[in-house]
Amino acid sequence: MSVEVTQGVASFCAPTFVSHNPTVWFTILECNFKIHCITSSLKKFCHATSLLPFDVLSQVSNAIFNASTSDSPYEDLKTAILSHHEASLTILFQMLSKEELGNEKPSDLLRRMKRLLGDKYESFDKERFSRLFYQRLPLDIQQSLFSVKGKIPLDDLAKLADDFMASIPAAPQPTASDISDKIQQLTAFISQLALKVNALEEQLHNHKCQRSLSPWHHHHRSRSRSSPRHSPVVCYYHKRFGQDARHCTKPCTFQDLA
Repeated sequence: MSVEVTQGVASFCAPTFVSHNPTVWFTILECNFKIHCITSSLKKFCHATSLLPFDVLSQVSNAIFNASTSDSPYEDLKTAILSHHEASLTILFQMLSKEELGNEKPSDLLRRMKRLLGDKYESFDKERFSRLFYQRLPLDIQQSLFSVKGKIPLDDLAKLADDFMASIPAAPQPTASDISDKIQQLTAFISQLALKVNALEEQLHNHKCQRSLSPWHHHHRSRSRSSPRHSPVVCYYHKRFGQDARHCTKPCTFQDLA
């Protein structure tokens, strides 16, 4: 579908705007501008805005409000629309990155991811989308499909993933008895940990008490070692002559010792 735009005596057929691929739309539009020798940025702006849906124009209102004072209103409009489109794709990419397989089949996951993109799926980077889908598959399924990844359509890859998952035996569900045993083991383990923690706390407390008492013991021992001993005092004469000494100088305990 196209829209005929009158410009003087000439007219050209402009493509209908496609929201999911604005880059292609602008490329075709600019080819028409070139054929009809439309070079003025303001004229290009007027042609483009006459073809754009109102919801798209409302997303780039700043570019429209500034058009009358801008030297490049068309280029500003184009940049604003493409930037908004890229920002939307980035948000969608983040949303897709949060999708998980869960209990679904891979083909169900693929449909859900496509539905999330909506009409932007056609313009979304197909290689990136395929990689996002592949990364959400279980690791053993990824390994099984590695040799065909990128060589067959994504829908076929999802069907193969369905077949691989169907061939894998389901993991046995734990019984009530198994759960009870696990709880008892966990309770016993926690009790052992609590005993070890209490023992460590007691050791730490005793260590702190010993450290707090050690300065007093050290001071007490120092005072004991430094206390003067009352050893006998003997004067020079008695040391030399003993009992034959004729003189004595005080203090002298020679007589007491004798």
